[in-house]
Amino acid sequence: SGQDEKDPAIVIWSTTTRQPLATLQGFHQRAVVSLSFDATGKYLASLGLDDEHSVAVYEWETRRMVANSKGDEYRVFNCEYNPYDGRLVTGGVKHIKFWVMEGAYLVGKSGVYGNMGSVSTI
Repeated sequence: SGQDEKDPAIVIWSTTTRQPLATLQGFHQRAVVSLSFDATGKYLASLGLDDEHSVAVYEWETRRMVANSKGDEYRVFNCEYNPYDGRLVTGGVKHIKFWVMEGAYLVGKSGVYGNMGSVSTI
C-alpha cells in the first residue's frame, strides 16, 4: 500500500498474517499512486505524485532502492511490470513509456503512437 502525505511510505503486507513485512520511505513526495511487483516478486516498482512523477524500483526485502528516474512532465497514473519480458511500463496523460534498469538508473523509452491515431491518456 502507498500513502498520501508529504513523505509517503510504502508498506508491504503479508497476506497470511496481515502484518507489515517492510516499509519503504524517503524517495517519493506527496503520494505514492501506483505499485507493481515484478514476476519474481523480488522487485517492487513505485510511482510518485511529485511534479516529475518519479519512478523507483526497490529490492523490497532488503529495503533498498536499486534504481529511479523522473517519470514525465505529464500526469502518470500507473506502473506495471510486463510478466513476459520483465520491463516496467508506465501510462498516463499523453504518456506510455517502457523502462529497463541500467545500473542504478531506470532508462525509459516513449511508446511510438504512429499514424494510428492521436496521442491520448492511457
